[in-house]
Amino acid sequence: MRQKQSKSFFKGFNRKGIFLIIGFCMIGLLLAACGGSTSSSSPIPGNSSGAAPAVQDKGGSSSTYGQQPTSSDGKNSSTLQYGPQYLTKSLQVTMQVKDTSQAATDLQQWINRVDTKATSDGTIYEKIGNDQYNVTLVFLVEADYYNQISTYLRTYAKQQGGSLLSLRETVQDVTNSYVDSQSALTNLRAEQKRLQHFMEQAQNMSDVLSIEQQLTQVEGRINDIETRLNALKGEIAFYTITIALQPVGIVLAPPPDANPWSIASIWNGAWSAVVNIWEVLVSLLVWVAAFSVYFIPIGILIWLLRKRVWLRMGAALPLSHSNEPEPK
Repeated sequence: MRQKQSKSFFKGFNRKGIFLIIGFCMIGLLLAACGGSTSSSSPIPGNSSGAAPAVQDKGGSSSTYGQQPTSSDGKNSSTLQYGPQYLTKSLQVTMQVKDTSQAATDLQQWINRVDTKATSDGTIYEKIGNDQYNVTLVFLVEADYYNQISTYLRTYAKQQGGSLLSLRETVQDVTNSYVDSQSALTNLRAEQKRLQHFMEQAQNMSDVLSIEQQLTQVEGRINDIETRLNALKGEIAFYTITIALQPVGIVLAPPPDANPWSIASIWNGAWSAVVNIWEVLVSLLVWVAAFSVYFIPIGILIWLLRKRVWLRMGAALPLSHSNEPEPK
């Protein structure tokens, strides 16, 4: 009887369990279908792949919507730099040529012909032999002609039968300094106008003096920033080029002979030694005299202590002799 009841129970349970499992599966499929339809996004119009479109900036680099911009070293950058870039450059060229004087003249004429606004910032002639000179030329050239002049200097020595020894270019980015100075100048000029407006409305002398003092400080800062900006503009507009010319196959003049032996030179050396020793002795005496404020009291104290010890020893000697038995 019990076996029949248990079999009927399991049969009923199996039917109910199958229906429940089928029901849960259908509900899960419906939920998965709804979630997939809501999570999928439609592609951006004009882009069939669905990826974010790339935008080309003025500098030639591209960035993508939805992506963090990266710097040149691969690290994320929170901000992108837009606008012009301000650079200062300097070029140092060292070369060997057959005739340094002629090469200096040719280079100066060629640079002035290419860049009419180029200026010479100094010329140095250093004689190192018979009609042989090391020549150093310094020019300030416009930034627009810098690359042309740099390229010409790379090949000049070889064309003249010489050789290029070194070429060093230094580039410095001053964009941040230039932009910050311009921003500070704009703010200070606005402050200047505000103080001038207050000056016109001032009614008592104390307000006038206070506003005038602030206005003087602001104008002084404006002058400093304008001076700095003018210097930066000059460095950005004109680049420095230094050319060092050395002769090829130079024969240096022989060094002068050493002075021959003489009594006078020996006497001068000996007397110099005597004077030096005398100066050392005098210096020691000065030091001893200066520290005598410590030496004298210490010496007196030592002398008094020794004297006291001697007195005690002298007083003890007669007593010791009196205690000895007299000989019979």
